[in-house]
Amino acid sequence: MVCLKIPRDQLEIVLISAQALQAEMLQSMQRHEIVGKVKEASSASGVEQNDEIAMKFKSVLENLDDTAIAEVVAISVVGDGSCNVYEFDELVDNIRNESRQNKIKLVTNEPLIGNMIHDGMKMLGLSN
Repeated sequence: MVCLKIPRDQLEIVLISAQALQAEMLQSMQRHEIVGKVKEASSASGVEQNDEIAMKFKSVLENLDDTAIAEVVAISVVGDGSCNVYEFDELVDNIRNESRQNKIKLVTNEPLIGNMIHDGMKMLGLSN
C-alpha cells in the first residue's frame, strides 16, 4: 500500500463525486444514442445537469492542495492501466510539475473517471 498525503476522507469524497459525474456522463451518452442526433435546444437541460455535476466535482478537486490533486490524477492513471503501481511515486512527482488547471482538467474530462479512481485505489491497496 502506498502512503498518500491526501487524507482518506477527502479521497473518498473525490471518489463519490467522480462516480456521480461518471454516472451522469454515461446516462447523457445513452440518451443521445437512443435519440440519435439531438438538436442542441432539446438537449440543453441535460447539458446543464451535466455541467452542474461536473462543476461540483471540479470544486471538490479545487479544494485540495496541489499534491493531493497530483495523487488523485496518479491514482486514476494507475486505475486505467496506463501506469504500473510500482511507478506511482514517480508519476505523482511528474504530475506535480503540471499546472493546477492542467491537473484538474486531466481528470474532469474523463468519462470513466469514477471507475479509474476506484480501480486505482484497489490496485494501490487503498480500498477493497
